[in-house]
Amino acid sequence: MKGFASALGIWSSMLDAAGGPSYASLLGNGVEVEVAGGRELVRWALGRSPYTLPSLCLVLLEKLPKLLPSHGKRFVEAGLALRAEVSSLLGPRGVMLYPPYPTTAPPHNRPLFPPFHWVYTAVFNVLELPVTAAPLGLDREGLPLGVQIAATHGSDHRTIAVALELERAFGGWVPPPS
Repeated sequence: MKGFASALGIWSSMLDAAGGPSYASLLGNGVEVEVAGGRELVRWALGRSPYTLPSLCLVLLEKLPKLLPSHGKRFVEAGLALRAEVSSLLGPRGVMLYPPYPTTAPPHNRPLFPPFHWVYTAVFNVLELPVTAAPLGLDREGLPLGVQIAATHGSDHRTIAVALELERAFGGWVPPPS
């Protein structure tokens, strides 16, 4: 659990350090009042919130750096070090193929419940690295398969080019059986 707490700390601290408007204010469509995460979480549990559970969790998580100010700088430094390490491993023209989820596509809303599966995509968002998802067809059970293509900062064009090639090679998006 300590590693999970550190990951959350790095994630929320790097979001905070990036500056700009809070996610809570962006979620409120630029309205002066931020979305109240706790209240909306209760409304979500009652089926009355217009927001998704992951969005509400992010609203609550972005408050973490303010609650743990002594850890914030350390978390940002750890996040920047991880981004530098990934960028060094990839080099200026490299890409990384990484699964978007640990299994094939799960049924709707099921990804909300396993506690750590969201990190497959969140890690690249936190590190501010470009990622493009590419469909790779269907598994034996007819569930969609895909891959994320990540690259170094500023290499969005590279991830898109690799995704296009993978789509061509694997036949592009395939509708699941009805």
